[in-house]
Amino acid sequence: SSSSSSSSYSSSSSSYSSSSSSSSSSSYSSSSSSSSYSSSSSSSSSSSYSSSSSSSSYSSSSSRSSSSSYSSSSSSSSLSSSSSSSSSSTTSVGPTLEGALFDSGSSEYITRTPSSAGSLTTLTISFWVKRGALGSTQYLVGAGTGSTAESVIFFNSSDQLVVYKYTGSYTYHYVTNAVFRDPGAHMHIVVTFDTTNGTAGDRVKITVNGELITSFTTETDPADSATTYYNSTDPHYVGRRPAAAESYFDGYVSDLYIIDGTALAATNFGELDTNGHWVAKSYETATGTNTCHIADLSTGVDSLNSNDWTVTSGPASVEDSPTNNFCTLLPTWQDVGAAITLSEGNLRSSLSSSTGRQLASFACDNKFYFEVKNLTASVGNNIAAGVWDATQATIGTSAYGGSPATSSGANAQEWVLTDRATACNDSTYTDLSGTLTDWGQNDILMVAGDPANGNLWFGVNGTWSGDPAAGTGAAFTNLPSLIIPIVFHSGGSDAQWDFGCPQFSITSGNADGNGYGNFEYAPPSGFLAPCSANLDTPTIADPSDYFDVVIDTGANIKTTAEALFTGNYLEWIKDRDNSNNHQLIDTVRGTSAVLQSNTTAAETTYSAPSGNSVGWVWKEGATPGFDIVSYTGNATNRTINHNLGVTPELIITKNRDDGAKNWGSWHKDLTSISYYMFLNTTGSESSNSTVWNTAPTSSVFGLGTSDIANANTNDYIAYLFASVDGFCKVGSYEGNGSADGSFIWCGFRPAYVLCKSVDSTSGWHIYDYKREGYNVDNDRLEADNSAAEGTGDEIDFLSNGFKLRIATDPNVSETYIYLAMAEAPFKYANAR
Repeated sequence: SSSSSSSSYSSSSSSYSSSSSSSSSSSYSSSSSSSSYSSSSSSSSSSSYSSSSSSSSYSSSSSRSSSSSYSSSSSSSSLSSSSSSSSSSTTSVGPTLEGALFDSGSSEYITRTPSSAGSLTTLTISFWVKRGALGSTQYLVGAGTGSTAESVIFFNSSDQLVVYKYTGSYTYHYVTNAVFRDPGAHMHIVVTFDTTNGTAGDRVKITVNGELITSFTTETDPADSATTYYNSTDPHYVGRRPAAAESYFDGYVSDLYIIDGTALAATNFGELDTNGHWVAKSYETATGTNTCHIADLSTGVDSLNSNDWTVTSGPASVEDSPTNNFCTLLPTWQDVGAAITLSEGNLRSSLSSSTGRQLASFACDNKFYFEVKNLTASVGNNIAAGVWDATQATIGTSAYGGSPATSSGANAQEWVLTDRATACNDSTYTDLSGTLTDWGQNDILMVAGDPANGNLWFGVNGTWSGDPAAGTGAAFTNLPSLIIPIVFHSGGSDAQWDFGCPQFSITSGNADGNGYGNFEYAPPSGFLAPCSANLDTPTIADPSDYFDVVIDTGANIKTTAEALFTGNYLEWIKDRDNSNNHQLIDTVRGTSAVLQSNTTAAETTYSAPSGNSVGWVWKEGATPGFDIVSYTGNATNRTINHNLGVTPELIITKNRDDGAKNWGSWHKDLTSISYYMFLNTTGSESSNSTVWNTAPTSSVFGLGTSDIANANTNDYIAYLFASVDGFCKVGSYEGNGSADGSFIWCGFRPAYVLCKSVDSTSGWHIYDYKREGYNVDNDRLEADNSAAEGTGDEIDFLSNGFKLRIATDPNVSETYIYLAMAEAPFKYANAR
């Protein structure tokens, strides 16, 4: 692979390293060394952090042991009709967990009052949680008798995790900088107490998904041998505040442990499987007076010591758990201005006034099935449900107006059935009342989709308008390849949803063909519940085998980046602390040859950054959808071979010889092949038909006569990207100009996002999951700018995509293009 001729191109895509080691900093990094969890604390008591925990989970270094703590195999969002194939790449060795849904509206909780006290200084609390409602105070685990006598773990109204004991003043008090507002998946929380530890910062330890939190807005450590209310003879609660019957939790809780008398690391309750997913792990040591393990919180039964809990008003037993995550409605994805209320674990939606639309957490590209129960008192186009085009990230950019059954309210991106049995898509309205009754109060709508073949069916109360199993009589035959459930509400409408975990009463009980879900009516043969167990087997076992982010000192960053992969790769390095140029190095040109994304400069030699730095590293190959192509320009219309095997969706080129030439770039969502953008400038898209000449194909990309990408005798490098399910997404979105910004479905939890407005002057913004490591503070760098990283709160990385959290760029009301790379595919992603 060299730059010697017009037809030469790199072709080492078959060489794939399984190396994924990354010595980068913790995703909950902090400069506070006192709160790091050293496994060798000289003054800790004998009970401190015992058993089989890994010392790397409590490293006193700011770096975590491996970037693969969340990394996992690439998964598309499609549903697999074979139960064996849907789990073949899951390498979890842990238990199958039970789910329990706490409905805050029904004041559901469990409680226990110990008959005798255990250790008040040394204990461990572990549980998994999936959030329902966001933006309100919700208590998880607590003990005590009043507002000046309680120990609690809860989410506050800013979605921060809070741990404290209050007796009129705080004995200990921790409020995370991280916000936890990812309702698409489950996460593992462990809080460990050992107040006898001689190091104050090691007396209370909080981990999420196996990663130590060390960054807090409030951090008050307890005094030596201070007590908690846990393991006392005071009432203990899960799902409400101890001090009063208030602040009930809304969401899902699984696998609660309270270990009396032993301070345990998170690795006693979870572990990294062979592909780097953090999964549950059984702990069955019964030592301790009040030690308990409540596997199923809907029963309150303790499997270790018979320390059973009393269930009050609920919660309900559901299949939705960390080992099989089910679809719900998604609070982060709804119309701007629509006051849609979600409750009951995001399985109930209602709207008191106006109109609005609400989307769900799963996108599907194979056969799926779900049910919706209409609770609305009257029929009259008050509610409609069906699917939305998941490739169109426009919900959340504006209120979509009236009923889809009217010309003013119809949308080309949705396929729905109204309560009057009218199937609606854009200007197409089909009256199905000849075969279906009105979908009225307490009636159940059935939805079966087959986007791979473009088909969608509706049914009401067990009667279909066609035959989904036979593939005939579909209400629509023009579905896009990727869809997502949607509901339209007008004022006064109300509905409950069953994606396999019903909140409404089921009289029959029917699972899908793989044995998952609980439905009133039998899913048609081959149609599956939208849950993680039914998602397709991933192609890439671990995203960090092909892309990762590393952070290190300027002196070491290049060595650290180059240690990730063998074969051909691209490393992109930027000084975080200082105004220094970006440096792009690839093995095709040689590992000392640098191009600078923020300048027009010709190829130069590498210079180590002066400050702490970041490296983004891509491994070349057809499997990860990335190719490095070197060619020599000839100023004539031509095509250049590439090695992707699919059509590239993003092409970035640079003249290596001429220091006055910009970085020519093309993205599939620019206006046409006649348009281009410059990576090194803030300019909008521009038209010039001589830049690319012809559209790319699965084997070539086209060049015109323009010297942007084809100056005669000049050597060029081109970087080509294509979407890969669960690993890489090349797409576009519409900003909404709100701090409650647009949500962009990716099908994975991102490790990296590059985005740019095509409509106006703005920067090429880069975010990643390593530099700050938690939501919302994912610091910005700009590919076109040498400046040090910013500190604005602009974007959340979520289990299934990313959400903008800023009203200005990159979320003004314009079209943005983006490239996103995965940390973990949605099939295996924990909430962040």
